[in-house]
Amino acid sequence: MTEEKIIFVGPFLGNFKEEICTFRPYARFIWESLECTKFIISSHYNRGFLYDWTDEFIPIEKSLTEDELNQKGYIHKEVNQRDYTKKVKKIKEKICENENCAKRNIIHYNLPYVKTSPPISIYQKSFVPIDWEEDRLEEADILFIPDIKEFKEKISSLYKKISNDFKVIVAGDKKGRLEEKNNLNNLQYIDEVYKYIIEYMSKCEVVVTPCSHWTFLANLQGVPVFSWGKFISPYKKDGEYSMNNKNMIVPNLDIDKLYDQLISFYYHIQGS
Repeated sequence: MTEEKIIFVGPFLGNFKEEICTFRPYARFIWESLECTKFIISSHYNRGFLYDWTDEFIPIEKSLTEDELNQKGYIHKEVNQRDYTKKVKKIKEKICENENCAKRNIIHYNLPYVKTSPPISIYQKSFVPIDWEEDRLEEADILFIPDIKEFKEKISSLYKKISNDFKVIVAGDKKGRLEEKNNLNNLQYIDEVYKYIIEYMSKCEVVVTPCSHWTFLANLQGVPVFSWGKFISPYKKDGEYSMNNKNMIVPNLDIDKLYDQLISFYYHIQGS
């Protein structure tokens, strides 16, 4: 009789950016590469939908998920290395109890518990779109995700310009600008925030956002995206996060030139 082999990846306590850019594709790579009798992932409870291909999802404590601003890189600032190790041990014990297996049957994988990016090779990542079939939200010309990487004044000026000419939806998490215009304020924010953003992407013609993980997410989902910033090469054609998507990635331009480029891209997409 073949001995049971359970692969357990996680728990991931960090922010959404590092989850979709590194942890999820790393876990997917392991899932595609190794055979096992059961594959288990542990992360934030409101991100379980990212892993619909796994056998089991174990959510971490709700309080760590709700404390979004203390999620930094691959860690949660309120959980030190020692406490993190205890969490891993506790989840392993739970798996042993549920599966009636020994600890030797569990093969554990995770990223280093650090703030900064660990050296995970692009060849150890598998990028697949996030499946989404809900149909709850209104359509729009532009989904504007005002990430905090850009100055508030520039974000506000660009929003004012595009909202005069297009139907614009503003959405984002707590690490963003234009908080008062965020369409997610009136919804079940913590439980649904990332589901709603992905659904809004499917409802718009173009995503507009400073170069960030939101650019990558739009590329991953195959939604046309217009982004700008200082460090743009990973998101451009042939970059690690381009996903061969239709996009326009430009340097930090002044607001008028930025808007002109956006208009050009929008109507190019409409005509393609």
